[in-house]
Amino acid sequence: MVHVFFQDMIITVNNRRHSWVNGKKVSYPFMPKEGLSVSYSNETVVIEKMSTMRLTYSVTEGVVLSINGDLTGKVCGTCGNFNGDAADDMRTSDGRNSTMMSLVVSSWQAEDFFTCDM
Repeated sequence: MVHVFFQDMIITVNNRRHSWVNGKKVSYPFMPKEGLSVSYSNETVVIEKMSTMRLTYSVTEGVVLSINGDLTGKVCGTCGNFNGDAADDMRTSDGRNSTMMSLVVSSWQAEDFFTCDM
């Protein structure tokens, strides 16, 4: 399951490729607001915010996050903070540096929302 947090909404996708926006199940394609879309193609869910961010989720290929330079230093999570300094990308959700990828990944895991298992 993948949770994508924006300032004013949460988009969740489960491993059956169902999606929720702020806890409400949606059908594809869905535009929760202008410039933001959730779509489905070729067994992959795509969450796209204008031309700044694209997240693809596939059960077979995992999660791929692509962002442009406008988000430099404005993101956080398992993929790092995109500030140009790879030395500080291995941080846990509470800000501790780590050399263990499994510790970093597990610290960023969100608890499942019970409504998303339907």
